[in-house]
Amino acid sequence: MRNFSRAILPQVPSRQPASASTTTTISSTRSTLRQSIVKWRGSSPSSSGSGSESLFSFEELREYEWNPMVYTGALGNSIANLIYQEFAPLDQRLKNAAARAAHVPGFLDQAKAVLKNAPAMHVETAINQNKGDVGLFKDELMKAAKGLPPDLQAEVGAASAKAVAALEEFGKWLEKDLKPRATKDEHLGKALFEKKLTFALKSNLTPEQVLRRAESEKARVHAEMYALAAPLYKEYYSEDVAGKD
Repeated sequence: MRNFSRAILPQVPSRQPASASTTTTISSTRSTLRQSIVKWRGSSPSSSGSGSESLFSFEELREYEWNPMVYTGALGNSIANLIYQEFAPLDQRLKNAAARAAHVPGFLDQAKAVLKNAPAMHVETAINQNKGDVGLFKDELMKAAKGLPPDLQAEVGAASAKAVAALEEFGKWLEKDLKPRATKDEHLGKALFEKKLTFALKSNLTPEQVLRRAESEKARVHAEMYALAAPLYKEYYSEDVAGKD
């Protein structure tokens, strides 16, 4: 699947609050994304489901406007994969990590401009995730860079320092700005939940059908567990298992 993640973050000026220009940029980005997905789906029939899911996420679910974990999670994964996944030589991976780290301040400026409101529990989780991101850039990245040539170590160190400063500032913003106004209901509502479930399961089953299947499977597994455990119980405790389920 083509990566449309870059389209999620509109290119807004650094350290500027959300404004009419930001809204215009988001609308333009949404239009570009839709055109790209429609074109992509036309050239690859098998990708139509993924394209529809991308449009749903961007146009209807719009987590980038209310879920700060979109940003803290993306940053953590982006750097952790380069540190721990040995898919390429270490120097190449960490050079890429330095390039990503250099863009963290702008990335978080855009997050602050786009985030409008959030559920309180999402903000609390994002605050904790952000602390983990600080540790990744400040400690784990620099630890991984120890064996690199001095010039590359310096490059990684400089980019890491900028990223850490931006992350620490973002943590304060989450705590002092977004958290006090985090009043959004964490529930998606029936319509959005049903659509999201359809994409998540790649199925047209309704929530009620999923629940019935789950309850039926739970009962079946419990009955099987009981049948397997009953002889052992009788053997160990020398008493009838009847009524102890």
